[in-house]
Amino acid sequence: MSKTLTLTPALLRRIVLEEKQKILEAKKQQRELDAPTAEEVEADEYADTLAAHKDHTVKENAQRRYRNLTLEERRLEARLQAVRENKRAVRSRIARR
Repeated sequence: MSKTLTLTPALLRRIVLEEKQKILEAKKQQRELDAPTAEEVEADEYADTLAAHKDHTVKENAQRRYRNLTLEERRLEARLQAVRENKRAVRSRIARR
């Protein structure tokens, strides 16, 4: 037969403290496993890679400007066509007199 123990406040406190210690140890081990293992290096080792960096925003700005100029050209062509039609109408009125 198994021996039965009476659960006293002191025994309960001891059991809780043991379980708490187990949980804290497990968390500590997990933190050690999850710790980053990246090696620290000096920035001067990567200075040469930055020298080859290209600024892609210049190309994007040029493309945006080209699109804007194309749209402006279309507007101006439409306006030029309207001016030519008005000029033709005025010329025909002058010729009728």
